Amino acid sequence: MTIENFVPFMDEFPVKPEEAIFMGKPIDYVSFSDTHDPEKCAVHIIEVKSGNSQLLKHQRNIRDAIKAGRVQWHEIRVKSNNKK
Repeated sequence: MTIENFVPFMDEFPVKPEEAIFMGKPIDYVSFSDTHDPEKCAVHIIEVKSGNSQLLKHQRNIRDAIKAGRVQWHEIRVKSNNKK
């Protein structure tokens, strides 16, 4: 087990552990909080680093895209296969 598995239980973790979805790559966690409230609903992207480790280039690019507001919603509808 790596440190990433324990971080959601630390006081500094920004969301409830049960709301965190571990991805591992390219970012460690994603979370959706307060989804029941349209005013408070938020998406959290969480990267875990230890010691002096730095973000990798692609992680910095993701961070910068989020900070610049280059976040998009994609909804894909698939026709059902119901035969009548």
